[in-house]
Amino acid sequence: MGVILKELQRLKKSQVYFDANIFIYALEGIDPFCKELEDVFESVDKGNLSALTSELSLAECLVKPIIVKDLKAQEMFDKTLTDSNTFKQFL
Repeated sequence: MGVILKELQRLKKSQVYFDANIFIYALEGIDPFCKELEDVFESVDKGNLSALTSELSLAECLVKPIIVKDLKAQEMFDKTLTDSNTFKQFL
């Protein structure tokens, strides 16, 4: 069992904060993190881990897509981070 999976077992039913880097690495497919993060997002999807994020994370994720006018990436980050069924907003 990998380090990430062991840590997910330890954190089961916990609340964790996801900053912008988690989303950027996962959604843009940045190695070596994107593969490890699949297990993290799967744990959230299954309800084994409760994830929190904030509007600041969304703002940070949107910087590059806005600069390069990548509307597809903007929509992807916006949809993912504002999905209230998956991520609770930390105010």
